[in-house]
Amino acid sequence: MTERKAMIKTLDKLVSQIVRKRGRCEMCNRTDTLQAAHIFSRRNFNVRFDLGNLLCLCYRCHFHIAHKEPVRFTQFVKEKLGEVKFKQLQIRADTSAKGQDLKLIKLYLSIVIRKLK
Repeated sequence: MTERKAMIKTLDKLVSQIVRKRGRCEMCNRTDTLQAAHIFSRRNFNVRFDLGNLLCLCYRCHFHIAHKEPVRFTQFVKEKLGEVKFKQLQIRADTSAKGQDLKLIKLYLSIVIRKLK
């Protein structure tokens, strides 16, 4: 595994820990089987580690709504974020991520995790 791939894996884990610390599903309020769910896919590298691009969802809502009912999920996200914030996030997701400093992102996420403890 390359150093870059290892760093991405570490950042994915940090982001997941932070999001799951929210403690409840943001759709149904369940507190078990929590997962970090990206609003815009992880393939959109510019917002992959952006905490504003993630929701804390239980397995059921993540799998059965976010992935199987994308229209319903998008409607929920737009209501939660508001149209303006959703559009801003969408624009960032569609922007190239060349030159992202993964070490700086790791430092930021590490600080966020320490504050949550």
